[in-house]
Amino acid sequence: MLFVSGLFLAALFGVATLAPRLPFGHRGANASPVDWSLPTPVSHDPSIPSLSAAELWTAYNGNVPKADARFLHKTIDITGRVNDVRRDFRGEVLLRLTTGEALETVRAALINHDDSGRSIPARGQTVALRCRGAGTLIGSPVLEACVAL
Repeated sequence: MLFVSGLFLAALFGVATLAPRLPFGHRGANASPVDWSLPTPVSHDPSIPSLSAAELWTAYNGNVPKADARFLHKTIDITGRVNDVRRDFRGEVLLRLTTGEALETVRAALINHDDSGRSIPARGQTVALRCRGAGTLIGSPVLEACVAL
């Protein structure tokens, strides 16, 4: 029984390490890739605040209630470099945008239920997103319902 359990665990680890969780860089045959690059200045709506991930993190780090009054449940445009791509507990794609410091990131949840990988930015890529502010989680600003600009 112990031997069979060991084989089962080895098989689980083998499948988990060999199968990719997110198909980064994979493009379907008819896939039209989303342009995650920075938008042209003419497409910016002046009524929507536009900031970098570092600026948003600094605003929340300085004064959370003031930042919440400015960004919570409001639409904002944000730019930043992707530090990490994961799935959250709901299965949605979650980007962590760098702020220049190793442990300081902005979390941005994408509107994406497509597992083909065609609309998921790659790690290290600079993205421009339109999101809704969702407060903070463990000291990091959280954005939800993000789409590419």
